[in-house]
Amino acid sequence: KNFKVEIVDTKEFKNAEVVSGVVSLSEIDINKMESKKIPNLYFLGEMIDIDGDRGGYNLHFAWSSAIKLALNKNK
Repeated sequence: KNFKVEIVDTKEFKNAEVVSGVVSLSEIDINKMESKKIPNLYFLGEMIDIDGDRGGYNLHFAWSSAIKLALNKNK
């Protein structure tokens, strides 16, 4: 329970599996996935600054946000 790992190297950004998005949640109408600043500009998945644990959580958010956007656009 006290296992420590020393990180000695990474494979750099081009091989990253998960990265933080650049668009803050405060800039998005989360019900529509639409920009609050620019009408008809939509964001989803890892474009949004949300991080999850590894194990599919980021993929789940990517798919869920895409479904939410698609359902709202078809209303």
